Amino acid sequence: MLHGDSAGTVTIGAGVLVTNGSGTQWSGAVESSGVLINRGTVSAASAQGELVLQAASIRTEAGGTLAGASGKLLPRTALLVNAGILETASGATVGEGWSGTWDNQGVVRGTGTLRPALLNNAGTIQPGGVGTAGELKILGDVNLLGSGGLVAELAGGAGADALSVAGTLTLGGTLQTKLIEGFVPQANSSFVPLILTAGATSGDFGAVRLPAGCSHANQLVLIGLYSLSVATDY
Repeated sequence: MLHGDSAGTVTIGAGVLVTNGSGTQWSGAVESSGVLINRGTVSAASAQGELVLQAASIRTEAGGTLAGASGKLLPRTALLVNAGILETASGATVGEGWSGTWDNQGVVRGTGTLRPALLNNAGTIQPGGVGTAGELKILGDVNLLGSGGLVAELAGGAGADALSVAGTLTLGGTLQTKLIEGFVPQANSSFVPLILTAGATSGDFGAVRLPAGCSHANQLVLIGLYSLSVATDY
């Protein structure tokens, strides 16, 4: 575990900075002219604080977590690779004040704001998180690659996931829809498990998977947002 305080700075040379253990929560800076590798948990946990991660490249490996818990987590790097979990809570920001390419091979989730210049998704994007409907904002361009997936959860009524992209959203990969909080739609009903908004869009999903128990054809219609109209059998 790394330890620091509100004025803490850790600086290394052209090597590798590795965080192991249960976690790192602080305000301050971690700086490297080489590579920063996270195998534990790095979290900006103070609503008033900022945690700056500055390196030539930053990688969160499988089993690791990079989290904007309540403050500002600022990864300042040309390339951020996530093979673990990258998450942000409501009111928190990851990436403010810096532009770079983020390659997601793991899971991106939450209800806060992400600020990459470009997010390439070959893993999973899950607005709201697991079992919770919510909105994830990405203030950049998003490229949903064919090998990646977008998970949309529906709780009924107005309880649906939303993904808001300020730049260009390039669709691809698989849209996986799930029912949560015990919601069971009536047969032949229509619902919207995912609201997508973007500055511009192109492409389409390669596949749409319905919630367990749903059948019949599905239709994805662009009407200023994306909505999924599904006839269901139970």
